[in-house]
This record gives sequence, structure tokens and C-alpha cells, in this order.
Amino acid sequence: VRFVMNAGSSVQQRAGLRGPMALATLSLLCVVAVASSTASVGGLPSDCEKAQTLDELTRVANSYYVRGDSERAVSCFRLAAQRFPLDARAQHNAGGVLMSKGYNLEAILFLRNAVRLESRSIQYRNVLAQALSRAQKYNKAIKQYRRALRLAEEARNAEMRAAIAGRIVDTLLASGKHQLLLQEFEPHVVKASGAYAKDAHIVSGVAAAAGELAQFPRCAALYEQAMDLHPKNAFFASP
Repeated sequence: VRFVMNAGSSVQQRAGLRGPMALATLSLLCVVAVASSTASVGGLPSDCEKAQTLDELTRVANSYYVRGDSERAVSCFRLAAQRFPLDARAQHNAGGVLMSKGYNLEAILFLRNAVRLESRSIQYRNVLAQALSRAQKYNKAIKQYRRALRLAEEARNAEMRAAIAGRIVDTLLASGKHQLLLQEFEPHVVKASGAYAKDAHIVSGVAAAAGELAQFPRCAALYEQAMDLHPKNAFFASP
């Protein structure tokens, strides 16, 4: 890592990089170092090493993943991130598969780089926020979710907006921020015209927050609303 940091400083000086770009460059180089050291343990599949392009590497990695060979899939995705450190897709794919296997802290390194490379990607910010939440870095997760939500609103992507809002509700619940959850989301679910009034997942999350704060009449009313929206889900009927 010391070698990589020195190399990064040299690259910055030659390219005249300053500020955020310099930070991104150093971060990417550090991820390459992590990928290199990790991939060297246990070796790499030969077909993975032979792949020349990112598409080829991704196909090989996906083939292992589909077959249930997660160890080799992770090795191939790491190698792709190592070989293509300035490709947001390579960084995102490596982070996503690492998160799916429970390596949340390592996943965050790759996912952050994907966001740095493509800061307006809703998907990249959403998945980074998921990894942060799984690592119990709730405040940082909520921050990334909120940024993703703003991007979804700007893009007028109603489906993604609702999905991200639901994840914010889940994260606020997991982090014990029940009062904040009520303040932020209850106005949007209690009115028929509210942005999330017809979203059973969000309504039930607000109900759960009310229950945690011992506001039982509000809790019961909200669970009843969620049950009306999703009558086949028994969970909503028994808060």
C-alpha cells in the first residue's frame, strides 16, 4: 500500500491533479492494491486470467456466479476492477458481488469508486447505500439514499423513487431514528394525495415507527391502511 501511495503521489504530480480528482485517484489506486493482494491468495481461474476485455471478464465472472462458484466469481470481479480501475461498471460489479457475499466493508471501497466515477448514477448510489447500511454505517447510508432519491426525482423515475424511499424508511427503522421517520414520512402517507399513501411497505414502516414510540392509535390506523393496500399480506394485520 505504501508503494501504491507513493505511486499515486507521482501520478498526481505529473498530471497536475488537485482536490477531489486527486483524492479519487488515490482511492482508486488503493482499491487496485487491495484487489491485487486479495486476488493473489489462492490464485485466479485460468479463463479469468485469459480474458482481455471487461466484457469478457464480466461474462466469465457471471458464469461462475450462476453456477454457484462464488469464490471464483468474486476473484474474477476483483480482477476486472483491478484491470479497469477507471471503469465505473467494473468497480460497481465488484462491489455488488462482494456485498452479496457479505464482504460489506470491501464492497464499500469499490462502490464508492463507482459513485466517484459516475456521480449521477441512481443505481450506483443506491447500491453503495445498501452496502453502508449492511455495514451498520446508517448515517452514511441515509446520506447516499437521499442523494439517490434526489436523482430519481430529477429523472422523474417514480418506481425508483418509491424503492429508494422504502430503503430510507428501513434504514431509519434499523438505526432507531423513529421520530425522524415519522416527521419525514407520515405527512406523505396519511393523506390520500400523499406521495407514498399507496405504498404498503412505506406505510407499514411508518406504522412500525409509531409503535416503537408507543403511539399505538396512530400505529394501528397506519397498519390498517397498509393492510387495505396489501390485504393478502398477513404481516400488516398483526403489528
